[in-house]
Amino acid sequence: MPIAWVLNLEADDERARGPGWTPPRALLAKLDHEVQRLRAALLDEDDVIVSRDAPVELGPAYTGAVWSVTARALAQLKRAKVRVGAFPSEAIVTAVSSRAFAQRLRAVAPREVMVTHETIATIELGAPPSRVSMAHTAAGRGHALCPDEATRSAAISAMLARSGVAFVAEHVEVLADYAMHGWVSAKGGATLGEPTESIVDRRTMAWRETVSATSLAPSEARALEREASETASALASAGYFGPFGIDAFRYRARDGSTAFCPRCEVNARFTMGWAVGMRSARSRLLGAKS
Repeated sequence: MPIAWVLNLEADDERARGPGWTPPRALLAKLDHEVQRLRAALLDEDDVIVSRDAPVELGPAYTGAVWSVTARALAQLKRAKVRVGAFPSEAIVTAVSSRAFAQRLRAVAPREVMVTHETIATIELGAPPSRVSMAHTAAGRGHALCPDEATRSAAISAMLARSGVAFVAEHVEVLADYAMHGWVSAKGGATLGEPTESIVDRRTMAWRETVSATSLAPSEARALEREASETASALASAGYFGPFGIDAFRYRARDGSTAFCPRCEVNARFTMGWAVGMRSARSRLLGAKS
């Protein structure tokens, strides 16, 4: 059965800004470029993209899929009158998409700490430079790079005022970006793909391309797979099912040595590289939606 896709790449921006937020036209125009790139990577020949403005009534000959579960995305599927299967609740997706969820997993370096109004006066943040992040981030959006304590303090204050939480990590020189993708079944089982390498614009931190990983050291590949497996188990325990991915990177530590962070973000959704990493299982997993 062909799939009708809602490619709501603005989903994490929506979660970050809360109910009632409307994506600005400038952001949607920027994301439309990525949507067209996804058409070739993620969609089969008979699949279609549901228009966000005026969805055509496609009918039950199509089964619906969304980039990420939000009320707006599911409403688009409903207006298109396609066949809609089970999705995890929006509340679950919001919870597991937050950086707070990753805080409860295995601790990895570089260390990232959660700051709230209650802990800001006592928590140890380490020396700048720092990266200050919102709970929900996407494609370089929702981060502030802070070279000193003054800019870090201002960024933390701004994020606390907006959402009550900020996440602070040591800012390091990233040498290469990687990911591992997978699928959590409604029964809690997991299918993992192959490691991928992400080509990233170092100026904006925006994704440019995903390729099959060839430069991971064996120890790095093992660490990445372990984190993906543990993340899948944690997602299933939280009630999530569907596509996911974790991001990782190799970096230069402040002492000049090279190190590997096996999980810097958890993405409880499709990603720009999901179809590459899940190439061997893609048809089987997406076909299961029909």
